[in-house]
Amino acid sequence: MPSCTPQRTSTLVFCQEIESNQQLRDQYCRRVRNIAKWYKATFERYNTILKTEIGMETLAKELGEISCDSAVIADMAQEFLDDLDYANGAKMSYFSMSDALVKLILSKFSFGPGPNNQFLTECGISARLQFKDPSRKSWLGCRADVYELAEILAKILRDKVGSFNIDFQALSSDREARAKLTHSGEASLCLSAMRCYNVIRDMLIFMDSDYCDQLPFFEFEELFDYDRMLAEPCCFSFDNATTILIADSVHDVRRDYRKAIANMQWNLVVDLDGYSDCGGLLETVEHNRIQREVLCRNVADNLTQLPIDHTLWYRCGEYQSIDFLPKDSLSIGAYTEFHKNLPCSGRYVRMADKLIMFLKPSKLALSICMIVFWINHLLFYLLMILSRTSKICVMKYAV
Repeated sequence: MPSCTPQRTSTLVFCQEIESNQQLRDQYCRRVRNIAKWYKATFERYNTILKTEIGMETLAKELGEISCDSAVIADMAQEFLDDLDYANGAKMSYFSMSDALVKLILSKFSFGPGPNNQFLTECGISARLQFKDPSRKSWLGCRADVYELAEILAKILRDKVGSFNIDFQALSSDREARAKLTHSGEASLCLSAMRCYNVIRDMLIFMDSDYCDQLPFFEFEELFDYDRMLAEPCCFSFDNATTILIADSVHDVRRDYRKAIANMQWNLVVDLDGYSDCGGLLETVEHNRIQREVLCRNVADNLTQLPIDHTLWYRCGEYQSIDFLPKDSLSIGAYTEFHKNLPCSGRYVRMADKLIMFLKPSKLALSICMIVFWINHLLFYLLMILSRTSKICVMKYAV
């Protein structure tokens, strides 16, 4: 079980509007406690059997029966918040729990977006959100897409907290993968489910640090095998090679693991985490031999050569999801999106082609390490092309 370093005080505190209304505060606190009870019950049910084939099959079947449609999840989450007994009797998806927690964490900073979206405007966020009760715009009553709410929360955490260990990408990536659940992927998805449960634990601890000692942790037999990168068949080496690290979001991974990888002598790092500097891999860099850039098409077009004596570190955009495209319903003016100036059609291939074209002129052998949670479209295309001419070591977390 990882050591806990509470990020907030040990009391459950919401925004001033909620704290000043005792009845309202009691309602919000009860909802957090209900989710904590659900987590404990889930742990007791799955922790022992989850690592067995029977446990994986059981969880895969039950999770597969739940729709990943955001509207359905939102309705289930609301029913859960209103009635814990219903939740215990139903097959609740952890997506509904994480969605509810996103709204509850937002409620620590404000009751809602405020009059004329004042709170969001102060955070540099432009949004057009829909609410169940337009006359009382609370985060709990917000009908916005779950991905948009996650982007809003990530920006607020950057501004108000700075560093956070909640890995929102783990939840969104698993949601997308589970929506396409196939029999062959059930075991891997069940193992990734354990990671998502632990992310929910992190969210509850952020709400109230007392949960650090109260909520158990889903243990993995092997969360990260550093030695495997250096052994057969990878035999990864920094000698006489151009070394490239392609990293997924790893906010929830132990800091010493992140630190060990981040401070190696990479020539190039392609970081798929827009918030890597806020509790991710980039935050653990302890040397000054680094050049930081935000990767988008214009930057890729102007790549000339890889540095020799320092690391060129590219974050793939500044949003927490590389797939996010600003729109009328949500945008952050100060941010650059990964797919900027790329057409929606084939954008993964086009961006990957830019990276590949840049790497081809290198006269040195390429040693590429991928540290990922889930192989998405961009990583799949890079892996397929680069594996023809380069030595690639793929290190996967929890799957």
